[in-house]
Amino acid sequence: MGDRCEVQKEAQVNREVDKITPHSDSATAQMMLDGLTWPERERAAREMREALEREAQKKPAPETVDAKDFGKYGIKVDGDVIKFPNGIEYKAAQHKLVNFNNGTADGPFLIKKLKDENGHTFRQEIHGVHNKDGSENVLGYYDQDKHLLHVKANGGELIIDDKGKVTFQADKVACEKLPNMTLEKAKELNRAEAKKREKEDLKRPWDQ
Repeated sequence: MGDRCEVQKEAQVNREVDKITPHSDSATAQMMLDGLTWPERERAAREMREALEREAQKKPAPETVDAKDFGKYGIKVDGDVIKFPNGIEYKAAQHKLVNFNNGTADGPFLIKKLKDENGHTFRQEIHGVHNKDGSENVLGYYDQDKHLLHVKANGGELIIDDKGKVTFQADKVACEKLPNMTLEKAKELNRAEAKKREKEDLKRPWDQ
């Protein structure tokens, strides 16, 4: 998420730590107070950083992309065909990619079918040969069972259903959407997470 997010997180940490830091007009007294409260302030900072980092790593809920916002993602619509900036073109109603040679190495894309143990195709990966060394990029995939097309995008992926509805699934929470965390809330969330991990540990098959 970059340095900008780290700055925002540290600003919240410093704000909460400052709340529990005693202040004195005397420099000598301030040094003594800083020394006496150092352990408490360090614990508070750890609580805040742990909670904020966990929030930053959460995968946010998908957001609907309205037609008026297609341009922000480089999406174009030509009739019933949805075109994406990486070259993928898709007919949602027919559940198929267009303008490419399916399964041939000389086409713009190469489809690789992933099958389960019963031979059922559950996913079709869309590969494009765009690297200078001729290696392949996975540009997206088609969920065969759910009829959902997933297309890689900057910071996440675009998901298109069989009715042409487009949603954007971000990889991480955007910096500006980080929660405004208090120390009390951070402690509450960390306790809940600790209990969750404890329950998961108890379910582990330690005897195996």
